[in-house]
Amino acid sequence: YSMPGIYTPNQISGNVFMDLNNDSLKNGLDYGIKNAFIQSTPQYSFNVSDVNGDYSMYIANGPHSVNMSPLPSWFSVSPANYNYNFTIAGSTASGNNFAVYPIPGTTELELSMSVNPVRPQVRTSLMMNVKNSGSDLAAGNLVLNLPSTVTFDSASVTPTSSVGNLVSWSIPSIDLLQSFKVTVWVVADSGLVIGDSVYFDANVTASPGTDVNPSNNLASGW
Repeated sequence: YSMPGIYTPNQISGNVFMDLNNDSLKNGLDYGIKNAFIQSTPQYSFNVSDVNGDYSMYIANGPHSVNMSPLPSWFSVSPANYNYNFTIAGSTASGNNFAVYPIPGTTELELSMSVNPVRPQVRTSLMMNVKNSGSDLAAGNLVLNLPSTVTFDSASVTPTSSVGNLVSWSIPSIDLLQSFKVTVWVVADSGLVIGDSVYFDANVTASPGTDVNPSNNLASGW
């Protein structure tokens, strides 16, 4: 719907999926990839795919090249881009799908962490995200080291172990370009004062295989 005098943009949409059988069609065990970054140039527009791999974005008239943000070298994307030159406002172009094919043989887990402000005797949280950026399925072990000034309260995923300041999780197999996420709640000691450092650190190890970039298997926050 458009109102007189109001410019109606053009719309491009499609799906981003893991093409496990490398036939450029979404079928069999193929699945949508969430959080894939899609962009158009030179008139810049972007969108991030949803949980099903679907994306949709609005662009102005003129020439456009639509593509995915670059992936690691152990993935190939088909097609590399879509090219359009819209001349009539309000045009639509659907079915602009991107098939992502994994070239087997790479294990790569990435760990990130975010921590909310810590206050004495107040329940606060931190979030850890383990992403499988490799071309092989990967499981692993996640270990969180808590500072001595906080006590573990609970977690969105039940830990495999919680001994002293170490809390750990056995991570089930993570699909390609998907993530294992866990939120942890802690309570700080009453003796904590403003200005005190409250430092959290964590690490993840992959199995099977050897991680190609172990430097991103560590994360910290405070």
